[in-house]
Amino acid sequence: LIAGVFFIRHAGLPLWKTADMFAPTLAIGHFFVWMGCFFSGLCSVRRADAMIESLVALPIESANRLISISDPRPLFLAMGSFLIFLILLLLRANKKFDGRMFWTFVTLHGMLQLLIDILDFPGKDKVSAAIISNPQIIGGLVALTGLSMLFYLGYRFQNVKNENATGMSSE
Repeated sequence: LIAGVFFIRHAGLPLWKTADMFAPTLAIGHFFVWMGCFFSGLCSVRRADAMIESLVALPIESANRLISISDPRPLFLAMGSFLIFLILLLLRANKKFDGRMFWTFVTLHGMLQLLIDILDFPGKDKVSAAIISNPQIIGGLVALTGLSMLFYLGYRFQNVKNENATGMSSE
């Protein structure tokens, strides 16, 4: 993210317009990543030892394994990401201020992560169900950051719009 902001600024591009341009592609990219995780069966493992075991397996051995579909989280994350993509396409026609699409993506993605982790799926570890997990904390913080930026940019847009309407400057 920091590198992206640096290169956008270095190229002289407007930050929020450029970020808005990438928001739908981020959402559809997440869709394809989660679909790949679902069909490969590698993302459904939550234990560290099994994750390491799957990472060091040879690609041919991985391809010959039966796909484990015991954990539906990647599929739900893929469908949620596709829904976010559709929402962003609809939002593009009614974009009121620059940055709205990007921060809407961030907010919806954080809420999706939070929702999927809160739901009790068959593969979820029952011991950690009552404890707030790391994905819940991160998803909640991402959603709050996105909402905060949406309110801030919307407030700033409204103030600039009001200043232009009255002809006064805040300088």
